[in-house]
Amino acid sequence: MAKKLEVGDEERGRYVETISVFTRSVTVVSPSCVQIDDRPAEQIRTYLGATLKTLVHQMHHYLANGGELLRVDESCVDRRAKWEFHYDLLPEFGGQLIYVETRFFDAADLDDRFIFIVSVHPPNRSSWT
Repeated sequence: MAKKLEVGDEERGRYVETISVFTRSVTVVSPSCVQIDDRPAEQIRTYLGATLKTLVHQMHHYLANGGELLRVDESCVDRRAKWEFHYDLLPEFGGQLIYVETRFFDAADLDDRFIFIVSVHPPNRSSWT
C-alpha cells in the first residue's frame, strides 16, 4: 500500500530538507546525506549520461515543485524484515520520466538523516534493458 506524502506533510518536509542539503553543497566532495548503490549509479551514468549530483538536483526540483512522493509498504519478502517501506518518486529527466526508489533514514537532527537511492529505471520496468 502506498501513502502519498502531500506538500506540507512533516515527513515529506524532512525528506526534501535532506535533499536540499545535498543540492546546496558547493564542495567538490558531495555530502553523505544522499547515497546511491553501485547498480543505479552505473545505470544513471550509462542510460542518462548523468551523475548522482545531477540526479539529486532533478529530484529536488521535482519535489520542490509539488512532485509526488510516495511512501510504499515493502512488498518484497526478502526486504520486508529489514525495511517496512520505501519512497518512490517519478521526476522527469532529459524529457523522460524515471522511477527512483529510495530509502529514507529519518532522524530529528538533520545531520543524522540520509537518503539512499536503491533503484533508478524507466517507469513500469524493472531495468533499462
